[in-house]
Amino acid sequence: MASSYKITEIQLKSGKVKYQCVVYVGLDPATGKRKHTTIRKDSYKETELAVHAFIADRDKGKLATGENMTFKQVYDEWHKQYAKRVKPSTLYNVDCKYRKNILPYFQYYQMKKITPAICQNMVNEVAKHIKSVHEMKAYANLIFKHAMKYKYISKNPMEFVEVPKDPASFYWQGTQQINRKYWLKSEVKQFLKIAQAEFNFYDYVMFRLLLFSGMRKGEMQGLNWSDLDMDSGELKIDKTLSWNKSKQRFELQAPKTVTSNRVIIIDPITIGVLKQWKIEQKKELLALGRTNKISKPDYPMFMNMRETYFPLSHLNDVLQYNFYKYHPAFHKINVHGLRHTHASLLFEAGASLKDVQSKLGHKDIQTTMNIYTHVTETKRQKTQDKFANFMGF
Repeated sequence: MASSYKITEIQLKSGKVKYQCVVYVGLDPATGKRKHTTIRKDSYKETELAVHAFIADRDKGKLATGENMTFKQVYDEWHKQYAKRVKPSTLYNVDCKYRKNILPYFQYYQMKKITPAICQNMVNEVAKHIKSVHEMKAYANLIFKHAMKYKYISKNPMEFVEVPKDPASFYWQGTQQINRKYWLKSEVKQFLKIAQAEFNFYDYVMFRLLLFSGMRKGEMQGLNWSDLDMDSGELKIDKTLSWNKSKQRFELQAPKTVTSNRVIIIDPITIGVLKQWKIEQKKELLALGRTNKISKPDYPMFMNMRETYFPLSHLNDVLQYNFYKYHPAFHKINVHGLRHTHASLLFEAGASLKDVQSKLGHKDIQTTMNIYTHVTETKRQKTQDKFANFMGF
């Protein structure tokens, strides 16, 4: 409010009387120090009105123009538009990355004063603390591209910035075990045998379904029984379970991409396991008097005894504390590795790239090639056998 500022009367050398007020503008974009401006008018009332108007514009962010907008102000402008085209969960995760790794370096700078050297220093500093520095550079670059789009700057200072390599990568680190992110067919068979004997039945069912379908865990945990046709084996995937961190609640969101909306076929043995689980689920819920969900025509395929969704970390916790803890020699992967496993076994079984792309719901076939065309140990052995047979000596 204007009453927070002192309006003083001053006399110019000409003898004329003026009224002025020193008003806080904001933080200096380069130093982070407080900046002020002086408002001077002919009368007390004019000065008071001008101060009110200035404060209102300042608080609404109207003082910034293309000439003096800070990185934070451009980020806020970009953020409003970005929020309209991504899921709340995506927005939350991206916000966290900006707040932690990008805004601390850039927020006070005016866009036009950010140089390639400043950008390079930022990337070098981030690289000291995290491995995903390429991702942080890309996120920062979005703000500079937005600034160029609206003519706040004429050149992108991030364009030619280089991401430094980890110095340790230049030297031999000793014999390293290949980090295989999937299980072999024999390991899948052994795991499911152990899971059936040692896990809760619903955990065994979820693991089997993931291994035999290639679904993402969020897609599976968001399934309703109406999504599955027990007779044909068709399973409709048109949503994914997500945890809204800001609202502290589960939400069913659209799948990751348009092509993630798909129908896949579940094998008869897995269908039989699911039929058994549906019966067991009803028995358990009825025994506990939990009939709210199952009294309706449709209800979640997987929910706990309180009739709420399992946490998205649930299956990784089961792997960590119910399986690897008691079977430490077993090759370790995480739950997403079950999707890798399914793709790897599809390739081994002779499926084409297009088949795997369709089954897993990838929008771009390059994603399928980049992530899942790793050659399994079985495939490598077959390749070597073919070569040896061809050579014949």
